[in-house]
Amino acid sequence: MDQSYQSDGEMLNSTAASSSSNIVGFLFSIVMVLALIGIIVLLVTAMWKLYAKAGKPGWTSIVPFYNTYIMVELAGRPVWWFAVILLVPFVGTVLSLIVIIDFVKAYGKSTGYGVLSWFFPYITFPIMAFDKNTHYIGNGSTDLAQQAAYQQPAAIAPEIPAQSADKPGQPPFIQ
Repeated sequence: MDQSYQSDGEMLNSTAASSSSNIVGFLFSIVMVLALIGIIVLLVTAMWKLYAKAGKPGWTSIVPFYNTYIMVELAGRPVWWFAVILLVPFVGTVLSLIVIIDFVKAYGKSTGYGVLSWFFPYITFPIMAFDKNTHYIGNGSTDLAQQAAYQQPAAIAPEIPAQSADKPGQPPFIQ
């Protein structure tokens, strides 16, 4: 028999106890739904901005299936991968990992960042989207090791005027 007690020892009926737990459960559900909506809005906004950085219309990020097609295209992979990702269960999972890795590489990020993006896109994609230093640089086949490393410009040596022939051994600025 399910019986509950108040703090002063008075027994509550089971209806009051279940009513309060129903309210707590309902409020928790509302908070979780609002958090999920917030995450979805953040991810859609991030994908919109990333597609816009690549020169694609931002609205393509909210069209189901077409957004995956565009991501495969931006990653530089063959478009038939799109069908495999959607239709072949285990192979599609592996190909989606490869596409996401190539997608983030197309924005100048590393393979490790791509793996993180596969597990946590709601964190990594907004970072890429709102970072002003992240730009679309290629079709995903860009390997960071193959990119030309930044080279410091050569220092300009100060010009020393030629010595005059009439006073050898003295610097030309001393008269």
